[in-house]
Order: sequence, then C-alpha cells, then structure tokens
Amino acid sequence: MKILIVDDNALNRDLACYILTDFQVKFKAASSGHEALDILKDETFDVVLMDVQMPGMDGFGLARAIREAEGDGAHLHA
Repeated sequence: MKILIVDDNALNRDLACYILTDFQVKFKAASSGHEALDILKDETFDVVLMDVQMPGMDGFGLARAIREAEGDGAHLHA
C-alpha cells in the first residue's frame, strides 16, 4: 500500500509518517494541496490522508481538484 500524507503542519506530517513506519507501508508527505497535486501527477497512491484546514488549498479543495481531474481525463494517480 502507498499513502500520500498532506498536511501543512510539519509536526502532524512527521507524526503520521512515524506511525506509518510501524505498518511497513510506503508513503510520501506533502505540505500543501498544491504540492500534493504535483506529486499525484507523477506517482500512484492507494490512499490520500489530508488535513482539511490548510492555507491556499484546503483538503476540500484538494479533493475537488482530484475528482475534477479524474472527470477531465487528467492523469492524477490517487
């Protein structure tokens, strides 16, 4: 399983990564919705765990952008 963690708070990202290490899954972390979209253009993930309250693009905006890209035939790999 491969997981993308998206959170603007470095402590939260680090904690999520630390916890996931115990489960021996692959993961990557992003500090913003925009960074997550860039990552999703190049890599495939089974799960995206995201913060709802982030500056710039919050979790709801990121979810909408992922769904819209899927509908438009874009190659996001969520």
